[in-house]
Amino acid sequence: MMVRKFLAWAATAPAAERASAAASLARALLERELPAEEEHEAGIALSALADDASPLVRRAIAAEIASRPDAPRQILIALAADQPDIAIPVLRFSPALADSDLIDAAIVGAADTQMAIALRDTVSAPVCAALVEVGARDALIALLDNVGACVPENALARIVERFADDAPVREALLARHDLAPRLLARLVDAAAETLRSFVVSCGWMSGERADRATREAREKGYVILASVDAGGASAMAGQLRQAGRLTAALLLRSLLSGETRLLEAALADLGGVPSGRAAAHVANYNGSAFAALYRRAGLPEALLDVFRFALHAIETAGVDDEFADGGLQRRLVETVLADCERGGASGAQPVMGLLRRFYAEAARQEAREFAAWLARTQAMAAIEDGGQGREVAAVTATPDWAQELPPVIAESTMPTGRIEPALPLAA
Repeated sequence: MMVRKFLAWAATAPAAERASAAASLARALLERELPAEEEHEAGIALSALADDASPLVRRAIAAEIASRPDAPRQILIALAADQPDIAIPVLRFSPALADSDLIDAAIVGAADTQMAIALRDTVSAPVCAALVEVGARDALIALLDNVGACVPENALARIVERFADDAPVREALLARHDLAPRLLARLVDAAAETLRSFVVSCGWMSGERADRATREAREKGYVILASVDAGGASAMAGQLRQAGRLTAALLLRSLLSGETRLLEAALADLGGVPSGRAAAHVANYNGSAFAALYRRAGLPEALLDVFRFALHAIETAGVDDEFADGGLQRRLVETVLADCERGGASGAQPVMGLLRRFYAEAARQEAREFAAWLARTQAMAAIEDGGQGREVAAVTATPDWAQELPPVIAESTMPTGRIEPALPLAA
C-alpha cells in the first residue's frame, strides 16, 4: 500500500520535492528506520525513483547511497550508468560495486567517469587493465598517481604504447618505482624523438644536428636509468642490445659519467657470463681476463685502451663533479683525453672527436649548473640581506673546482677527428 501511495504522489509532485523525498527514503531504508514489513516496498519505490525523469531525483539518491556498502546493488548499477554528474560519486566511492561493474562503466563511460574509477581508494588489476585499454589520457595519469591502484606491468606497457609521446603521461610513468627497464628505455626514446621533431620543425637545427642531439639525449637518459641499480642495468643492457642501441659510444659515455654498471651489464650480456664475473673483470680492468671478455663481447679492439683509461680515471680521480647532473663529468673526460693525446692508446685517434664533443658537453653542463647554483645562492643572500637592495657580497662558498672552471668551448671550434656517429658493436 505504501508503494502505491508514494508512487501516486511522485507522479505529480515537483522534481525538487521528489528529490527530497527520494533522499529521505534512501536514508530511512539504509538506516533501518522503517518497519520490517515496509522495507521491501520501500526498496521497490526507491528503485522506481532511480529511473525518475528528473536528474535532480537520481542525483539525490546517488548522494545518499554512493558510499554505503549495503546500498541496493541494482540501484547502484543503474546510477553508475547514468549521466556523469550522477554516476561519478557512485563510481568513485561505492564499495558495493564489483570489478565487473567498474570494468563495464570504464568501457562505456566518458572521460570524467573513467577518472572517478581511477581515483578510487583501491583499483584492482583487472579494472586497471580495462582503464588502460580504453581510458582517456587524464584518467590514466590519475591512475598512475593513485597509490591504491594495482597497475600490472602489462598494463604499464600498454600505457607506454598508447601515450609514450605525451609528456604529462611520461612524467607520471617516470614518477613510479615499478617501471621495467624496457619501458623506461622506450620512454627515453619517445622523449628524444619528441625533442628532435620539435627542434627540426622550429628550424633551430638541421636534421643531421638534430639526429646527433637526439642520440646524445637518449644515451644520457640510458646512463641515468642504468645507474639506479645493478638489476636495472642488466635489464637495460638486454633491452638496448635487442633494439640495436647498445653501442661502444654509449658505454664510453656511461664510464665518463662515472657509472660502470652499464658496462658490466653489457659485458655480461654480450659475453655470456654471470654479472658478478663481469663486474670482477671490470674491477681488474688491466688484466687479461678483462681484455678477453671485452673482445668476446664484440667491442672495438681500437677502443680497449680508451675503456681502460676511463676505468682508471674513475678509480683514481673519483666521481665527485658536483654539477655533472647525472651526465658526463668534465674531470673524467679531461683525464681520458689527456691519456689519449699522450699516445698511450693504440688506435685511439678515431675516438678523439667523440671525446672532445663529450668534453664540450660536460663543460657546458658544468657551466650551466654552476651559474644556476650561483644565482640561487645570491638570491638567498639577498633575502638574508633584508631585501634592502644593497649589493650582495661575493659568494664565499664557491667550491674549489669553480676556480678551475674551463671556458665553454663551442663545438665548432673543437679539433676535429673522424668518428662514426654511434660506434656500433660488432654483431
